[in-house]
Amino acid sequence: MKKVELLSPAGNLEKLKIAIDYGADAVYGGVSHFSLRIRSGKEFDLERAYRFLEWSKELDFVPNPFFIFSHDTESWQEAQETLEIMERVKSINPLSQISTAILHVYPGTPLERKAREKGIIPQDFLWSKEEEMKRVARFPAAQGDVPLYKDRLSWWQIGKLVMGWSAVNKKRFSRSKVRTLLRTLKGPKDLWIYIVFALALVRVLFLRLIGRESKV
Repeated sequence: MKKVELLSPAGNLEKLKIAIDYGADAVYGGVSHFSLRIRSGKEFDLERAYRFLEWSKELDFVPNPFFIFSHDTESWQEAQETLEIMERVKSINPLSQISTAILHVYPGTPLERKAREKGIIPQDFLWSKEEEMKRVARFPAAQGDVPLYKDRLSWWQIGKLVMGWSAVNKKRFSRSKVRTLLRTLKGPKDLWIYIVFALALVRVLFLRLIGRESKV
């Protein structure tokens, strides 16, 4: 029987304490994108996120911040802004388990319309046919079997951003993920992404081996 997880929102310290006291397995709080330009004009409270990390030490739980890269028009310089935030997260609470991902495209969303306009997914792409996934960029072993949104960042840059922090947190591919990778390999586009990400991971591990710690 699968365990049911109790998830609760926690926008302030009082709500966080209540959620933990009543047995929540996980609590969540969210903020917008970390790029100053992209979050311009949006409701955003980065300081609240930092306070959440302070509360995690006070209440003795491990935070798991989740960062997404390759937003629409996101540049390498803007990705560095996010990396700076990630570094500060670790400095506030070294136990933070940071996770990273690439922006996903889902059907019926404004992002899907933009992805079609930009050619990130073909104009005639059909969600109802599994073989259509050969026509889009994916990374099923780690990101799920959905199209990935790649705009201004290169695959090498994205690979360094995502795999760099995976290595730092000592996350490894399990046998099941390797089997998923081989099973879901559908064409040259998939193979190219897998190779680039593997090289990015090897680069990070090599730099660590020679004493040059690097997340990107």
